[in-house]
Amino acid sequence: MPTDWAAGPPWAMEEREKRRGPSLDRILALDVPLTVVIAEQRMALGKLLDVQPGSVIEFDKPFDAPLELRIHDRGIAAGQAVLLADHLGLQITEIQDRAERIKKLGPTTTSPKSHESKV
Repeated sequence: MPTDWAAGPPWAMEEREKRRGPSLDRILALDVPLTVVIAEQRMALGKLLDVQPGSVIEFDKPFDAPLELRIHDRGIAAGQAVLLADHLGLQITEIQDRAERIKKLGPTTTSPKSHESKV
């Protein structure tokens, strides 16, 4: 009876898993920081120091524009704000494919603050 043991005998699988490190399930269970961006703006430090309670900062973005969902400061999706009981939610309207989202989890090749790769 032929047996395909190219990776070794089945009873050694547990030992291989221990040597190889965490399983994919453990990696997929990791919590990662998500950020929802309403708008972004650059402002002179002097003007920022003048901000006080009651000040209004205007952003060059329409009020009903989609919000950006980021992971590690990299855009992966966009959506609209929704109210869930007493909490804020984001209803996803656009999302990058799974492969692109996985790439966003990897190391940066450019400055993390360069938001060139928008959704």
